[in-house]
Amino acid sequence: MRKEKILKSELKLINVIVLLLGGIIFTFFGIKFTIAAMEKNGILIVSIPFLFFGLAALYSLFRFDILEITENQLIFKSLFGFKKKSIRLSEIKSYNEIKKQNAKYRSEPGHMEWNDLTLFGENFKYKISSTSYKNYAELKKVLTKGKLRNTKSENEWLRKN
Repeated sequence: MRKEKILKSELKLINVIVLLLGGIIFTFFGIKFTIAAMEKNGILIVSIPFLFFGLAALYSLFRFDILEITENQLIFKSLFGFKKKSIRLSEIKSYNEIKKQNAKYRSEPGHMEWNDLTLFGENFKYKISSTSYKNYAELKKVLTKGKLRNTKSENEWLRKN
């Protein structure tokens, strides 16, 4: 019996493009600067940050989760479609949603607001950000249906921030 998909996450393309291009470009220049430094017995202080950020961007891209929700499971897949893990929807005990922003005032340059949905279970905690998925509202609606909202963890976060 094949499981029917109820919903599949849709990645925001800009995130994938930024991570892919950033990873390729920074890694390329990191390698180029490393080779140049080694040929001239130079110091590697310039090349190491380029390599680090390039490889970190590529690593983040490969760790990105594609979410598939079936009637009774939340399935995590890689960008290439390989199944990473799955959680039965019945294992999700509660959730919280926290509205976040990266600047105090809207008038500040680069001000951004987003929501983080955190799913809690007996032995897991998983965060889904509205910055990563185009269909965040649909994902939230399906994943939180019939679940308790964990206001205690929301209040704790607000108290700390």
